[in-house]
Order: sequence, then structure tokens, then C-alpha cells
Amino acid sequence: MTMQDDDYDREVDLKKDRGRADQGPYKPDFMFLIFAVVVGVMLALATGFLQF
Repeated sequence: MTMQDDDYDREVDLKKDRGRADQGPYKPDFMFLIFAVVVGVMLALATGFLQF
């Protein structure tokens, strides 16, 4: 192990902890995906792209 690897591991651990604090059990990417889909559907409905 070099010092660089140790720093990298520490950085990854910090990111994991920060993500857990922000989102609870959910992954931030998963929440963003849901948000993006909802916004996309709303825009499609607003522009009349989807006909229900």
C-alpha cells in the first residue's frame, strides 16, 4: 500500500458517510433517477407528447 492508496480509501469512506447522512438508506443516484423520470413525464404531459 502506498500513501496514495490510503488517501483514496479515506476519501471513498468519507463520500460513503456523506451519502448515507444525506439520503438515509437510499442511493443518491436512485433518487435522482426517480426525480428525472417524474420531471420527464410531467414535461411530456405538459407538451401533449403523451396522450392519456
